[in-house]
Amino acid sequence: MKKIFCVAIFTGLYFFSFGQILEEHVPENLDIFDSDTTIYKANSDGYIDVKSIPRPDWNIFNQIADYYYNKAKHVFVIPEGQEENSKLERLKEQYALSHKNCVFKKESELTDSDLQNLLILHAPIHYYKDWNQFNLPIIQEEKGFSFRGQVYTEENDGIFYMSPRIIALTGNSFTPIWNLFNSYCILYKYVIIKDNAYVKYGMLNGHEINLEKIRESNYKSVTTKYYDFYISKSLGEISNDNDEVVEQICETMDLELSDYKIPCMIHSDPNEARLFSNYFPFTGSDILPESAIFGVCLNGLIHVIGEDKGLISHESFHALWDNLVGIRNTFFAEGVQMYYEFVNDSSNITKALAVMKNHKEYDLKPLILGNEFYNAPSENNKSIAYSISGLFSMYLIEKYGLPKFKLLFRAEKGEKGFIDVYKLDYETLLADYYSWIDSI
Repeated sequence: MKKIFCVAIFTGLYFFSFGQILEEHVPENLDIFDSDTTIYKANSDGYIDVKSIPRPDWNIFNQIADYYYNKAKHVFVIPEGQEENSKLERLKEQYALSHKNCVFKKESELTDSDLQNLLILHAPIHYYKDWNQFNLPIIQEEKGFSFRGQVYTEENDGIFYMSPRIIALTGNSFTPIWNLFNSYCILYKYVIIKDNAYVKYGMLNGHEINLEKIRESNYKSVTTKYYDFYISKSLGEISNDNDEVVEQICETMDLELSDYKIPCMIHSDPNEARLFSNYFPFTGSDILPESAIFGVCLNGLIHVIGEDKGLISHESFHALWDNLVGIRNTFFAEGVQMYYEFVNDSSNITKALAVMKNHKEYDLKPLILGNEFYNAPSENNKSIAYSISGLFSMYLIEKYGLPKFKLLFRAEKGEKGFIDVYKLDYETLLADYYSWIDSI
């Protein structure tokens, strides 16, 4: 029986605890990463065996996460002149929710004592008035930034970097910063994304995993009308009917087709897919059996194992909706996808109603307004959150229309979004939702 994983992402690698790193005295100009530290094992055909690459130790991850989120005193540095930046304000709010012992200070307000704590740099590199004061190996260039001799100039290029006293998460816009912020990179020395795809992981022992090199060796590029595929060279040819899936999604959900192409990696091995998507928290750190499969859409890039039509369709929906409409939280991201499944097969509505009625006393607020989607109980080996999110999305679409539902994805997060779009608070909508459930 195949084991299927399908959710979101954490990242990580091992070797030293974060607490040890902070206590270490490291010269400001230290750069232990040189070109000889990459480690790969390729076969006679040049195919790189990803199973030979080190994997995370989640015991160390837990120690680092506890220190980083609960114990370390953080000073979030606000770039000078950016105090009213709405994107930065949103990031600050999210940071404060998940990190204790955090204070916010402008660049000009930093004191000597602040420099003994953990400085948090989470903004585009050119927002900072004096980036050089932080003495990091990330160089501010005229256009973009450079790291270890390579220049990154595209809007969606970004980097996470951990030094003894600084956690830098920067880049050329807020898009890569948000993508890295949601990736939990704290077990790496550095993580680089290029055009929103992971390209390099720098490990704490000095090794570097170069995903671009692995992709070049192990994958072939295939372009169709709506996809940019990277397909494992060990797989055969793929069919072209995936384009029809995109057209069906757009027609059903009233999405405008454009020149946008969905990037999609089709892997032959679950260990390849896990490496490129950083899926370790949901699969564990051991070498995965060949029978393991999963699909995920991460930062607009799809990862699947083999040409599984169901997974490609599911993740293509997420890629299209996220790009053409917007991103809210997991509840609504999965809810609208479930609604699409309801439209294509009404029997799914019957199944979802049965789940909803079996769990009518379950508190939906943490699901709808929070991030508890994956903590919901399961029924028939599947989280009840999928059925509930699909029904709640169906309720909003059928009662208030698809255009308003789309506006919800662009509105303020939390309860304020409901008030802005529907002129009703969460409690009123929820009571009406239960009445709607009883009527169908």
